[in-house]
Formats: sequence, C-alpha cells, structure tokens
Amino acid sequence: PTAPAPGAVPTGADGAAAGGGADSAAAGMPSAPPAQGLALLLTLLELTGDRGFCEAASRTTLADGSRVLGNSRAVQNVAVSSLLIALLLKVAHWNFATCRHAFFNRAVSGILANLAANGVERLHWYTAGRMIEVTTLLARNALKPLAGPPEPTELHRAGMVREFLRSLTRLLSGCLRAPLVAKNCTLVYALQRAYPSQLASLEDDPEIGPPLLHVRAVVDWFQAQCPPDDSGRGEESSVQLARLEAASGRLPAEIQEMVAGGGRFAYRERLGSTAFFAPEVWREARRLIPEHVCWSQPTGARAA
Repeated sequence: PTAPAPGAVPTGADGAAAGGGADSAAAGMPSAPPAQGLALLLTLLELTGDRGFCEAASRTTLADGSRVLGNSRAVQNVAVSSLLIALLLKVAHWNFATCRHAFFNRAVSGILANLAANGVERLHWYTAGRMIEVTTLLARNALKPLAGPPEPTELHRAGMVREFLRSLTRLLSGCLRAPLVAKNCTLVYALQRAYPSQLASLEDDPEIGPPLLHVRAVVDWFQAQCPPDDSGRGEESSVQLARLEAASGRLPAEIQEMVAGGGRFAYRERLGSTAFFAPEVWREARRLIPEHVCWSQPTGARAA
C-alpha cells in the first residue's frame, strides 16, 4: 500500500487518533514500507502497552547487542528495552530517509510513548547517546523555518518530525522520573556532559516543551548536587554514576510534579481496515502454501 491504513491508527488512551500528518500518497511519497515491518511494529505497539512487558524487557539482558544493531563497536550487557529503543531509532531514521510514511512513523512514535508511560530502566550508554543525538537532530529540524510558501511534502515531513519528537521527548522525561532516574543515571550523565541548546529553544512549545522543562530541571538539579569533574584529572564515569545514583533519592518532589502526562497508545481498527490488510495477508499466505496445492475456482466466478 502507498498510504496509511484507512481507519487503522494508533490511538491514545482517550481513543483519539494519535498525532496528525498528511496522507503519504497525497504527499507524493516514493514508496511504502514493507507490510511485514508494519505488522511487527503494530505487534510491538500492543506489547509495549503492557507494563509487565516493559518491566521484563528492562530486566532481561543481552550479552552482545552489537550483532542485533549491526554495529562494529561493542554494545555489551544491554537490556532488551535499551536495544528496542536503539532499533526503533534506526527504523525511524530509515523511514525518514526513504519512505516518509506517516502511519509507519506514527506506529514507531506510539511504541516510544508506551515505553515512556510504562517506564524504562537500566538505559545503556549507547542508547542514551542515540536518544540525545536523534532528539537534537529532530529539534534542529523543528526549529528550522520554512522558506517561502511550504510545499505539501515539506508540511508532511514537518508533521512527522513533530510527532516523533513529541514521543521522544516524553521518553527522555519518562526515563528521568523517580524512581526510574536512579537506574538511568547514564542518561543524566550524558546530558550533564553536553546539554543540547536546541532542546532549551523548544521549552516554550506547548506540545514539546513540558517534558523538556522536566528534563532540564532534573539535569540542573543534578548539576548543582553532583557536578562532573572538570579538573582534568580524568575522573572515571563509574565514579560519577555512583554519585548520581546516590543523590537520586533526594530529587525534590516539585521537580517530579513537572512530569508531563501522556497516555498509552494502542492499535484500533475502523471500518475499511480489512481492505488494507487482507491483500497483504493473503499474498503472504499464498507464498507459504506449497506449490502442489491447486486452487479451484467456483463456476461462474470471475478472476481478480
């Protein structure tokens, strides 16, 4: 298919459609993502809506995640939740670079929003860095003014950027809320070392600003309580992480009250969704059926 599934959208807890975005076909997108990939995302959307699944993903560790991510650098002893976030960021980047498919982007954003609502623990160094990098890139794009009257493709892409950025900032904020912040000090330390100026520039945005205000408040508090070593002695990161973890229990209640709320997202079908999925499911089923199986056609039936 070359357009979002008619009537099939990830929806929030209130049942409203999650996010906006123009129709991919109307925007002239070159291609659509594979149906198998979309089906997998919708499965993850359902799974991450369950708190027990998200907690188990944070407790389960993979000895070597570099093979899953396709990285040459070692990503060792990584929680499955961190691995999932890193993979989703790669998938989203691929969609922006190739298809710019609004429904695909909406599904990835919904999964990140579910992880933000249910909680992520033991955030890996690699994932924390990638979250900050992608958020900064999206923020830079969101802040970029459109030159002249915007083309439909530009509006389409801008809508996708804001939708994905909204979910990613909620995830950053969710990882820094108590008591999870004590187990996500890698993210605190990464933000201490280099807080992106683009995030500060979006703090007044009515949609994206609230979670960023919480992130900034948390980082500023830790900066005052446990400033990183700038003396040049080369303090090991493990020492600073231990200091951050020890201080996390003193995080003031007023900062926690700044946590922006966000409902969970789920897949909901509306009338007409079968027309989108049935051909894809049938095509895959026929591919798997042995070649010797012969299908007969009822008398008088017309070939499709």
